[in-house]
Amino acid sequence: MRVGVFAPSGSGKTSYLVGLYDVLNEKSLLSDTEYALSFAIEDRAVRGAFDGHCRTLLMKRGKPRFPRPTEELTRFSFAVRHKVKNYKHVIEVLDFPGEAIRGDRPNADAAAQVEKYHTSCDAFIVLLDGSVFARSLGPRETPYELAAKSIHDQLDEAIRSKANSELTKAGTPVAFCVSKLDLLDRDQVCKATETLRKIFVRIFESNPPCPILLAGVSLGQDIETDGEFAPFHLEVPLEFCLLMCAANATLHNNELEMRWDGYRYTTKEKLERRTAMALLDRLFDWWQTGRTQKSYVEELKSDTARFQEYARKTHEFRSLAEEALRALRDLPPGEAPEIYLSGKQCKLAERLGNGGFPLEPI
Repeated sequence: MRVGVFAPSGSGKTSYLVGLYDVLNEKSLLSDTEYALSFAIEDRAVRGAFDGHCRTLLMKRGKPRFPRPTEELTRFSFAVRHKVKNYKHVIEVLDFPGEAIRGDRPNADAAAQVEKYHTSCDAFIVLLDGSVFARSLGPRETPYELAAKSIHDQLDEAIRSKANSELTKAGTPVAFCVSKLDLLDRDQVCKATETLRKIFVRIFESNPPCPILLAGVSLGQDIETDGEFAPFHLEVPLEFCLLMCAANATLHNNELEMRWDGYRYTTKEKLERRTAMALLDRLFDWWQTGRTQKSYVEELKSDTARFQEYARKTHEFRSLAEEALRALRDLPPGEAPEIYLSGKQCKLAERLGNGGFPLEPI
């Protein structure tokens, strides 16, 4: 699973990823009954860099506590494990540089990196500065608005190119995050989300439809001055992307599991019929079909192996989706993010059910 992270320059994307790393580490230490998934960066160098950024974020105050902005494409991976069932999947994060999508003069090299990799992503997290979007739009578009519209175009292209693949079968998930939520009052949050939906209207109403999360995130109250690191909902966008991609993969692999179960049943019938034949009848069947009994045995083994592989993947992805769904449903009342599909607001299902899709209309 590959998640692309977009944000115009100054939105706090790099700081968000550092905070996300710290939150996932903390949640990974919980018992399996509290949180059944664990996340870990297995690359020592990358993990060491994040640990250093976390220490700075926690110990310093004001602007020096924040990491330097991303200047080029950065890639790192989380290994996500189920604590009880003990299987592992990898989430690769592509941190696209804000310089690539500056509204006034984008960096050419950074823009080329975005162009090369954005269509390979299975899900997206988009951070947008709530304090910017809370202001009324003027007659002339600002560089920040132009950068947001550039992100819109990148998303639109990626969504179309990934339609109906394993992890995007029912749509490419996009998590929009209003960053710096601690700086906004309720009216400003409403204004920021209204502006966000206006700029990204084609993504909210995309065809093929894609599931959309709309949430506010924060590193802590007054974090830019002397406030303590008190993360709010930093993990929610990634859990949403994990939920939707795992649910998509469940649907995809379940269809293949059923298809190969049918092939296996048909091949087994052919083999049983061939086995029951008399010697002369077998020779006549071989003359007609060109197939020996051994070939039917080998085909049955192959069909069974394919069926078992898709059944395993269905089970694993369903387990991932169920745990991500449980984490999102456990959010306190009043803190649940908004979710949309085809422009209409949805809610999380209580459970995946037989269909495997986690969203329901309101």
